[in-house]
Amino acid sequence: MNSQYKERTDQKLRYAKIHFEELKNYLDSTSNDEWENSHQESCFFHLAASIESMLHEINAAYSLKLHLHNVRWDTVSNTLKKNDQVSLSFNHLESLRKNKKSWLALLFEWRNHGTHRGRIGKIVNLSNVRLIDNEFKDPRSGEVQKVYAGSGCLDVIKNLVADVEELINNCRKIDSNL
Repeated sequence: MNSQYKERTDQKLRYAKIHFEELKNYLDSTSNDEWENSHQESCFFHLAASIESMLHEINAAYSLKLHLHNVRWDTVSNTLKKNDQVSLSFNHLESLRKNKKSWLALLFEWRNHGTHRGRIGKIVNLSNVRLIDNEFKDPRSGEVQKVYAGSGCLDVIKNLVADVEELINNCRKIDSNL
């Protein structure tokens, strides 16, 4: 396995963790200000990118010989099929990504929405009595997200970081080529 791709996957996850740590330590963590929003979107971006970096790991491990700019979900899938190869990690990633109720599908939706369409919608909770975190909306429905039901923004990102890390580790465990 080409370690440069594994390192890039791990690097993107570390970048997400850096932004998450900064969010945790931010004194105005429920302010919904530009600083908070930019760090949240950065978390989504780097978490999704760490998953997509797995495609490069698969490309290298299975000798698919896809050019750097051609490593995408569809080209990896088609090339694996064309070569009569099966990647357990790719199949696992793809099934999670295509399941519209999964955390991974929602992560990609948040990343794509924040990157291409606009700010991630939120329900902003206000209280003079105690600190209440805001809640992310699902851009597909405009309603509060249901994947991590009842979780504020910071807890959602905390869960996403843990889920992405677990998914990457599991993919590397189940696929002996990685």
